[in-house]
Amino acid sequence: MLGYFVRADVWAPIVLSAIQKYQHFGSILALANLIKGSEKEKILEYLSQICEVMSNPDVCSSRQVGIW
Repeated sequence: MLGYFVRADVWAPIVLSAIQKYQHFGSILALANLIKGSEKEKILEYLSQICEVMSNPDVCSSRQVGIW
């Protein structure tokens, strides 16, 4: 819901910067919920920037840990 009330030009720089700096799942979860609550037309101009940050291998990667 927060994405509905807060404009993307306010939250996008803050959240994307946090994702790049801290690479914590909480920031990615916050981004997902902000996008979910936003109106499509209002986040379109930030979509390429969001995709660029999220496609960075330093930001979005996973590792599989074997449990024996």
